[in-house]
Amino acid sequence: MIDLDTAPAPAPHRPPRRRAPWWAVPLVLAAVVPATAPPPAPMAPVTGLPPGTMRLAGAGDAFYVLRGNGTLAWNVTAYDWTGAERWRRPLPGPDPDLMIAPGGGAVLVVRQPCDRQHPPSVDRLDPATGRTLWTAPGAVHAVTAAGDLLLAEGPGCGARRRVTALTLANAADGAARWTVRFPDGRTVAAGPDWFVATGGDGRFDTYALTGGARLGGGTVPATSVVLAAGGSVIAADRPDPARPGRLTGQPAAAPAPAWSVPFDGAAAACGPWLCVTSGAVTTALDPATGRPRWTAPALRDPVTGPSYAVAAGVRIVRWRDGSPAALPGWRLLPPAEGSAGPVLQRGTAIGVVDLTLGRLDVLGTLPGPQARCLAGGHRTGPGLRLVCLDAAGGTRLWRRP
Repeated sequence: MIDLDTAPAPAPHRPPRRRAPWWAVPLVLAAVVPATAPPPAPMAPVTGLPPGTMRLAGAGDAFYVLRGNGTLAWNVTAYDWTGAERWRRPLPGPDPDLMIAPGGGAVLVVRQPCDRQHPPSVDRLDPATGRTLWTAPGAVHAVTAAGDLLLAEGPGCGARRRVTALTLANAADGAARWTVRFPDGRTVAAGPDWFVATGGDGRFDTYALTGGARLGGGTVPATSVVLAAGGSVIAADRPDPARPGRLTGQPAAAPAPAWSVPFDGAAAACGPWLCVTSGAVTTALDPATGRPRWTAPALRDPVTGPSYAVAAGVRIVRWRDGSPAALPGWRLLPPAEGSAGPVLQRGTAIGVVDLTLGRLDVLGTLPGPQARCLAGGHRTGPGLRLVCLDAAGGTRLWRRP
């Protein structure tokens, strides 16, 4: 086990989870296995799983495997962490995917096709039986700390979706707690307990996630990308030959901007900060004041947690001060929904990063490169296990030696 910090910082307030992947974030403290350390022992195989794995997801004492052939023939199978099958059921298309909602750990089947013929929808599955508990229209845009789902309806897909209706759905039964409609179509960004909806003309309104009441609003240049970071609406207006770029922050419930600074780069919410990457450098700004808190080599494609993040590179970065440490030779595997932590591989060695403590736990070795791994089971002691899709397309459950 490699401990990357002796005094982890208090966890900052976590923003709601967004479905769409995003980049710029600190990549954290890392360490290297000492050259004198004995090589890790091989992990022990528990069982092989049927072929055709498309997605892996984990929640609590179970993991889920989505299989399909890319058309309408899809199914999902639930297993416990001994490898025993709990249930299996078909899934209608098109293009279902698995999502594990943070907070309550709800198992969701989401469909977000980018065509008007098949509007987005979400199903919640019973983890014990696999039956559908409820179905609701919309794409999952964010998940609140309590586990409720912010569902967006409207044409387009991903960040380009023009939202015409936004609903907060109760995770228990799918019932709408409130709905806000936008006949003109808006782009939406969600903060920790609020969201901002921006029209094509640059006018925006902010709303509370609890109750859906309007908090405030304002206007930004129509060319801006609007973000939600901390408690502020961020307008990132990149330069063009006719004007300089500006980065502006306005508290969600305030009537006017609180700060504005020159801008030329890319901006994204990252943990408690606003990360601005320009060239080879990322600067973390306080979204309330626009003041720099720390800088680091350019950070991209992170997997983020309460106190740390890890990304390709590979580095682990501490949110509090941007302190990085490199993990030379380690490779970050693509993240899996509901994993106990990001999985790294160096040669045949395999490990999991704890994003609360900033620690790399080397579990053992696996035979050959892995395409994707999900970590789960018991976090402490010998209980942490991996289910991995290897480079040859085989899927197997592994335990510590």
